[in-house]
Amino acid sequence: VWHYFIKEFEAGKSCRYKFIVDDIWTADPKNFLREDDGMGSYVSIIQPLIMHEGTQLSYRVIGKNRIEFRLYKPHARMVSLVGDFNGWNPENDLLRKGRDGIWRLTKRLSAGTYRYKFIIDGTWSEDLYNRDSASDDTGRVCSRIRVE
Repeated sequence: VWHYFIKEFEAGKSCRYKFIVDDIWTADPKNFLREDDGMGSYVSIIQPLIMHEGTQLSYRVIGKNRIEFRLYKPHARMVSLVGDFNGWNPENDLLRKGRDGIWRLTKRLSAGTYRYKFIIDGTWSEDLYNRDSASDDTGRVCSRIRVE
C-alpha cells in the first residue's frame, strides 16, 4: 500500500493527481471525482476537507512546547493573552482573529505550570472551556495550563 499525506490545501483550491502504475499514468480507480486531462485520459480530483473547530475552544498543544491559545469571540475587537509567562502584561501577546471568528496565538512555553487569562475588549476573562483553574494574585479565578 502506497500513500502520500497532503499537509495543506490553498483555500478554495482542489488537488489534481494521477498514479504511475507500471510506467503508465492512470487516474485513481477508487476516486470517481475526475475530469478530462485533455490528453485522452482523466485526472483525479480531491476537494479540500473543511474542518470546523466549533465554538467551545481552549488551548491545544501543536508541538514540543508549542501551544495554540484559541478563543471564539467573533464580535470582539481586541483580544490579548496574559499570564505568568508574560508578567500579566496585556500588550505582550495579542491574538489574531480569523475569518471564522476564532482568535489564535501560538506561543512557545517551557515545561511547567502557568496561570493565564484573556483580555477581551478590556474585560479580563478566564478560558471558559479549560477545566483546569486556579486563583490569580488577586484571588480571582484564572485558567491553568501544564506544559510537559
